[in-house]
Amino acid sequence: MGHGKVKSRIRKGKSVKPRIYYDASALISQKRDIFDEIAGESIKKDILISYLALGEAYGSCCGDGEEDEEYFRQLFSKIRKFVKIVKNDVSTRLFDSVRSECGRIEICDALHLATAIYYKCEQLRTKDRDLSGIDKNKIKKLAKKYKIPNFAICETKE
Repeated sequence: MGHGKVKSRIRKGKSVKPRIYYDASALISQKRDIFDEIAGESIKKDILISYLALGEAYGSCCGDGEEDEEYFRQLFSKIRKFVKIVKNDVSTRLFDSVRSECGRIEICDALHLATAIYYKCEQLRTKDRDLSGIDKNKIKKLAKKYKIPNFAICETKE
């Protein structure tokens, strides 16, 4: 992995451990450090973070000053050995299915949800009320369609 490139080390549906996907809002909640949660969960589960989530989180922190940017850099430095970084390369059909089923959610939110479904995660963890507010029946319908038992969108704790 030369030249600072990070390769995705996980494939769709190829894990024996349950998976949890974290979006950008879950990573940068300033009220608490997410490191302990991620490190603890990684013992029994694969923790997935996408390039989009990392970019959004970093961009959000950069806009808030050097202290917040440094917070993100330190957080990423701590969590990188516990997470698997994945691409957001979902199919158009899956993305369109998420958009049509979940209504008017932002494109990035739809992409996070589609990515969690694509990688057969059991949870999408977020602080984003647009995602956590999606009707549970719609989520169940999507999960059933893509054969993911017990999929849920969960808000990270404060």
